[in-house]
Amino acid sequence: MGAEYLDGQDPNEAAVKRGRVRFSKENIKGKLIIGSAVKLDFPDNFFDSAFSSDTFNFLTLEEKEKMISEVYKVLKPGGILTIKTPNLSFLKISLYLKRILNLLRLRSPFIYVAHTKDNPDSVHIGLTTHSDLEKLLEDNFFHTPENTYVPLIRKRLPRFITNFLYGKKTFSETIIITSRKATFKSMWG
Repeated sequence: MGAEYLDGQDPNEAAVKRGRVRFSKENIKGKLIIGSAVKLDFPDNFFDSAFSSDTFNFLTLEEKEKMISEVYKVLKPGGILTIKTPNLSFLKISLYLKRILNLLRLRSPFIYVAHTKDNPDSVHIGLTTHSDLEKLLEDNFFHTPENTYVPLIRKRLPRFITNFLYGKKTFSETIIITSRKATFKSMWG
């Protein structure tokens, strides 16, 4: 059974307009508004679930904490939060392998992952790892984070390697993590 009503918030006005057109075409009931993830414009305890796709990699740690706090407020007790974001561990390994291959090909090893630190276009300031994201969720009263793994499929990567790497956090290109809002807060934590 799918959702009966969808709401969303995005800082990009053009994206919100495209979403509204799509809602209209697909006859989806809901409200899309322009706004920042660190200040959600929805009532407390309003949503059964929340989904963040490719937002975390654009946020500082302070902004991530504010966003998680805002999502906590708007979720009902026991509500589900799912976050999808690039995996920093995988990107680092990919970068090291590309540098080694470049050395073997007698090319410059001085390469970087697009949009990251030390890149002139470094907009992905908040890349994170599974463990850092799990800790952030747990520190903000979300519990039992669960990871969803997507197979690493590449044209020249043999299937047995894909199977071997599947389910290993470091070799997941994308982090997809789901966690629940606590139904109560302890007075000690």
